[in-house]
Amino acid sequence: MVGSAGRTQRSDSLASIESRRCPFSTKRSPIIRGRTEGVGQIERVMQNPRTKESRKARRVSLSCRLFFFGENDFEGEAKVLDISFSGCCATSEIEMIVGMRFKLSIFLPDGHPWPLRVDDAVVRWIQDKNFGLEFLSIRPAQLSRVQAFIMKKR
Repeated sequence: MVGSAGRTQRSDSLASIESRRCPFSTKRSPIIRGRTEGVGQIERVMQNPRTKESRKARRVSLSCRLFFFGENDFEGEAKVLDISFSGCCATSEIEMIVGMRFKLSIFLPDGHPWPLRVDDAVVRWIQDKNFGLEFLSIRPAQLSRVQAFIMKKR
């Protein structure tokens, strides 16, 4: 149940989960308030953001090139491993840092002669050479293209 001020409450009102924006980053941090018996599953999902339960959208596996462009002429190439409406997982020899922001060009194998453009993406997690990108800003036509690609792969 969603309550006021962006809070999610359990139906028995014993605990509430609030999402607050950290003043030092763009991330929202969960806050659990009230009695916490029985919310262990919620805590585990929040601590490990890459669990299936916490996915925002369905992912499909693929292999294609990705070019990223950041501040101060930081740029590079990666290989996309999977993609969803809200982000992708990629691998690169270039060292990433959580919080880095990029513009992306993704060469989806969908028959279009030009790459998919993402205006703003952020690195959310890193594991060895793999990293997760969340799409923060993507134009409607580009989002429709990602959605069509994912629907074809189902």
